[in-house]
Amino acid sequence: MEVPRNLALGIDVDVPRTSVEFRLAPGSALCLFTDGLLEMRRDQDPGSVVGMLASRLADLDPAESADLQCSRLLADTIGVQANLDDIALLLIRRTA
Repeated sequence: MEVPRNLALGIDVDVPRTSVEFRLAPGSALCLFTDGLLEMRRDQDPGSVVGMLASRLADLDPAESADLQCSRLLADTIGVQANLDDIALLLIRRTA
């Protein structure tokens, strides 16, 4: 899904932001994350990291809890590296 680019939240509250609305189809997932997740993989370009996340997300068992799925995604992406930046990961999965 293509969405418009905006400044990161909190950078400049006076800059207009673009909103996007969409519906998640049953069985679909939405994964949001901060740039800290990308910065942990400085050896790879951001597009590759996003592609890896999408691939890992597609392989997760939808019957697992979102908490466990996020833990698996983080482990697959950053492993046991020391966090040099903050990382936030939000996973929303529509079940029905």
